[in-house]
Amino acid sequence: MESLTELEEKIKDLIDPDEVVDLARELIKIPSENPFGDLEEIINFVVDYLKANGVECEIRSNKKNWPVILAELEGNKPGRTLILNGHLDVVPAGDNSRWEIAPFAGQIKSGYLYGRGASDMKAGVAGIISAFVAASKLDDLPGKLILMLVSDEESGGHWGSGWLAEKFTADGCLIAEPSRQDPTIGQKGSCWLKLITRGIPGHGSLSPAINNNAILEMNRAITALYEVWQVDWEMPAEITAILQDSKDYLQKNKGVVGVERVLDHVTVNVGVIRGGDKLNKIPDYCEAEIDLRLPFGVETAAVMDWIKAKFAEEEIKVEIEHLRWNSQANYTLPEKEIVQSVLNSAKKLTGIKPTPTFQWASSDARYFRNNGIPTIQYGPAELDGIHSYNERVKVADIKNFAQAYGIIIADFLTK
Repeated sequence: MESLTELEEKIKDLIDPDEVVDLARELIKIPSENPFGDLEEIINFVVDYLKANGVECEIRSNKKNWPVILAELEGNKPGRTLILNGHLDVVPAGDNSRWEIAPFAGQIKSGYLYGRGASDMKAGVAGIISAFVAASKLDDLPGKLILMLVSDEESGGHWGSGWLAEKFTADGCLIAEPSRQDPTIGQKGSCWLKLITRGIPGHGSLSPAINNNAILEMNRAITALYEVWQVDWEMPAEITAILQDSKDYLQKNKGVVGVERVLDHVTVNVGVIRGGDKLNKIPDYCEAEIDLRLPFGVETAAVMDWIKAKFAEEEIKVEIEHLRWNSQANYTLPEKEIVQSVLNSAKKLTGIKPTPTFQWASSDARYFRNNGIPTIQYGPAELDGIHSYNERVKVADIKNFAQAYGIIIADFLTK
């Protein structure tokens, strides 16, 4: 195993693994659900924690109710600039009775920390906060370190990372999003749509003889839309190897035949349907909200052209509206310095060099990449529990990732 440099040893030793776990537990105990939650409590808690540990920070806001925490650390000699990014908001916990352990108890059981946000991503946030605090205590830190903690990632990130990415420049960005040991260096694009179908109201006893039912027309539209899943799209040649590694990783971890197709095909999820107002009345209105995820190298316009042509071919009368969250697939190539720094630092700590992969979802990473900042996601997680009941993360991983963050900081800023 490759030995650590003197600076890497220093920052690693300044990170108390047990204190990182305690911090993660305290973060989980503060409900910060998006939507429905009040983020003021967790924002104030983190600010107080940073200041108690000697770190000057500030709360900024580009939009009411979406605050961000920002801290900057200037080294005492030249070096690179690194952004550490994370989000404090979590998705709603849902039905508390379906949790084995209460979602905001911050309880440890059998080596796992349970709770909403355990993997996504309060354990990772605790790690980068702890690494930033440790870096602030060094008197020989090169370059510049920037800590950004946002509160709107689960609703698209526009007012947090989207805003900050346009205001700062850096040589690299590390987001502590859940990845497990293999970091993610690319995310699929998003295209959120609302479909609207219309009919003519009438007595329910006349249906389907009188075929003007808006819900039935929506059923036709959704059935046709799902055929986009079968379309093969051309991927960029430069990502062939990493795409195959990502498919192998996904198949291994999900264990579902064909699941690897989500990486190079357009996925479709009908998340919301609204229509009709009485069971014995022919509905004259129906709407559906659709989440499409776009593969690498595939433009939104090309997908929309296919969808519109399909509806025309099937003679489906449907209106299409674009919802706010739309983005192109994006990635950072493996040879970029931030990727190599994460891979090499992880190997120094564990003896095993991780394999970078692409993610089938979307994230705030796109904002930084779109502004020319190479970005990687690397954080502790149990992927199956994310956005579900009984979300959890290994306590050992919380400790290891926090120390890895310290080594990454020292390695990346020095070169």
